[in-house]
Amino acid sequence: MGPTLSTWQTVTALGVVVTVVVFGAAFAVDLGSERPDPVPFDQTVQRGMTMADEQRALSRDISVPRVQVFYSQYRYVVGYEGLDRAVTALTEPGHEQQFGYPLAVYVSDYSDAEARCSDRGTLGTEGSPDWVAASDAHFVVDGTARGPAGPVTVPFGSRDDADAFADRCGGRVVDWATLRNRSFERDGATTVRDAVDDRRAGANASVRAARERSARPVSVVVGEDAPTVQAAVEAAPPNTTVVVPDGTYREQVTVEKPITLRGRGRHSTAAVTAPS
Repeated sequence: MGPTLSTWQTVTALGVVVTVVVFGAAFAVDLGSERPDPVPFDQTVQRGMTMADEQRALSRDISVPRVQVFYSQYRYVVGYEGLDRAVTALTEPGHEQQFGYPLAVYVSDYSDAEARCSDRGTLGTEGSPDWVAASDAHFVVDGTARGPAGPVTVPFGSRDDADAFADRCGGRVVDWATLRNRSFERDGATTVRDAVDDRRAGANASVRAARERSARPVSVVVGEDAPTVQAAVEAAPPNTTVVVPDGTYREQVTVEKPITLRGRGRHSTAAVTAPS
């Protein structure tokens, strides 16, 4: 099944506009529990990656180790993308006065996730990491595993799994107390320099893909060659453009081949594109 547009679609000269609204709920902590259980990460108040890094992680299937912290003076669970961000926050002056002491800290457990380093060095998995208490975890540091923003610390519930990963991807194994005393500060210029080549390549690839899709020849015009948007999509050959004139189209549209839907107008742009 391909991408599906919502039932009510309004097409203007600016193109086809699709709005997605995401509702989320943060998990409220029951402070009556001495050691609360971990919660789904999407229920935490999340901190960490930039939008650009998040997009790179999703597009390249890069796994990012996560941390969730239950604080004594904060009602919600705080989720961190990356061990470095969590440790930096936990050791930051004034942090405990603001949030209270950590009631519980959980980290991603890569023991059963079949963690690996790709040819590019990025961290990948075959499964989804579970959670393990940070105090019980073993952390591989200074290895070749990388996330979207640079080197990552990879946690494991099993010491044997941590040692095996370090043998494959380099690095050494430390415990939580040692990691808490570790400095993650890096020279800003070096950090940017390390990431600039990958980001430039990713940006160039996105621009090339956008140009290729915008250059697809027009094959079908809704209202002229087909009565509905769905009929036009079905009639259009792959790698062509379906032009949708101004109007309101009360229909559900399913796209199952690489085509571009484009509004017709002086300022129209390609707004919905099926994957190639």
